[in-house]
Amino acid sequence: MDCSSEKENKDKRVVFILNNNPCTAAEASVGGGANLDTLESVVRILHAMKEHGYQVEHIPKMAMNLLKQLWAVKQFQIFVGQPQKK
Repeated sequence: MDCSSEKENKDKRVVFILNNNPCTAAEASVGGGANLDTLESVVRILHAMKEHGYQVEHIPKMAMNLLKQLWAVKQFQIFVGQPQKK
């Protein structure tokens, strides 16, 4: 068994899961976190991870740039209306 604690940081894979309320405007809800700046937190965590030897590329300088990157690759769910009845 290969535990992540036995791997070097450069060999570990990490996933961030951000909240997205699909019933509201996607740009307004991606990364929402009850009055927390979750996108800015992710940016800061990415910088800290890089300092600790994780292989992290294309770290945005600010939260808005992270949001633009997410939009560019469409890494969120978009609510397009009520499901069609069959």
